[in-house]
Amino acid sequence: MARIAAIEINNKETRILAAESINDKLAFTHFFTLSEDNTEVNTELLAALSDIAYSVAVLTASPIIYREIELPFDDQKKIERTAPLQLQDQLPFDIDSFTLDSIVLEQSDKGQFRIITSATPTEAIARTLFLSNQIGLDPKLITTKASSLTSLKSLFPEELQGTFAIIEVANNNISLAIFVEDKLTFLREISKEPNSEILSAATITEIKCCLEKHGIERIKVLAARSISNQLAKDLTQKTSDIDIGKLVVNNSSSDLQIEDISWAIGLLCSELLENKNDIPKVDFRVGNFTGRHLIKNLFAAMKEEIVYISTALFCAILLLGAQYYRSAVGLNRVDSSIQTIAKTALPNETLPRRNELSTLEAKLIELEGQLAGMGSLSSLSPLESLMELSKTLTTDIQIDIDTLSIAESKIVFRGSVADNPTVGRLSTALEKNNKVFCAVKVDPSGRVPGSSRVRYTAEIELCN
Repeated sequence: MARIAAIEINNKETRILAAESINDKLAFTHFFTLSEDNTEVNTELLAALSDIAYSVAVLTASPIIYREIELPFDDQKKIERTAPLQLQDQLPFDIDSFTLDSIVLEQSDKGQFRIITSATPTEAIARTLFLSNQIGLDPKLITTKASSLTSLKSLFPEELQGTFAIIEVANNNISLAIFVEDKLTFLREISKEPNSEILSAATITEIKCCLEKHGIERIKVLAARSISNQLAKDLTQKTSDIDIGKLVVNNSSSDLQIEDISWAIGLLCSELLENKNDIPKVDFRVGNFTGRHLIKNLFAAMKEEIVYISTALFCAILLLGAQYYRSAVGLNRVDSSIQTIAKTALPNETLPRRNELSTLEAKLIELEGQLAGMGSLSSLSPLESLMELSKTLTTDIQIDIDTLSIAESKIVFRGSVADNPTVGRLSTALEKNNKVFCAVKVDPSGRVPGSSRVRYTAEIELCN
């Protein structure tokens, strides 16, 4: 039976919660806490983690930034290039030392895509991976508490529907996820005094602002009883607890309280009980943090399915061998036919056996060289290329072109546009003219010094 572990690493301690699925319930098997001063992995911990199938990690020690942006596309590669520029415009500090991940929420009536972009210091992700590796775990997912709360929606389909908010209060952190008409709209992390049994007035005010901004009237709470009662008293919205008792059972030797497991309950339930929802989660295992993780998972999967993989490889080798034999027989027949045709069509030419193609290719290359001197191989002349470009760049795209280069089958131009979304509209407009422009690449390249305009570089390959 597969077991997984959830890891929380904060500034003072590392918490590890292992669980497995038993009769459609989440059964906790082990709970460990390692202090910052004592990170020695004991024998009991090693034994408990020896058969862990995989692990997930939740960030709590570092600040998490959430911002909503809008872009005219939902292509992940384009978002990765554009989101940092959009996020930088909203923050008063440099984000070069941050790692970003973006999740697409929905497309608005105007055609724009609503996106939540999250950021956290790169150092925090590296530290989480380093400490996880020290205890023999390599988390396949590094997410945030607020993002993990979205998993609860599919676990409680009757209670969590419509417009509502989920508030989870742990020892040192408050997480908030807001849904409007069953669609994820807002994520937020709020710091909390560690081990405090009551929330400060400032924290309550901050929660109220988030709820009122999105018109929330119904709140589901995952917290200790004292804090749950305080929220019910201090907030004007209707509050009720999330009853996780029907989903979890404690088979560990620890006396687990709600604040011990609330940070991991969403992730563990969604992974083990397979109640996956269609809401993507924030995952900071991107960029330089993906390689080792993916390779390790690949080897683990191969090890579990070694019999099936070996059988498949054996069958594939037999199939390839049979195909090679048939191809060799067919090739000999083709060679004989080519020699017969060559002697009939070119009686004065000697074509070496199985080198007929290279001989003919050499003659064709010589002929193409002669034809190339007669004019461009592109179907468009430079003037026609400019006419197609002018038709594509309509007046609603405010664009300045500083340099323009036209080759036989390529156009390259550089300049600036009003803002980052215009870069996306420029790329979309050029890609629509796919009968003439076969390949389009538009990249932003920073702001114009002393101006709010954004530089760009566009490369277009013309269709032949």
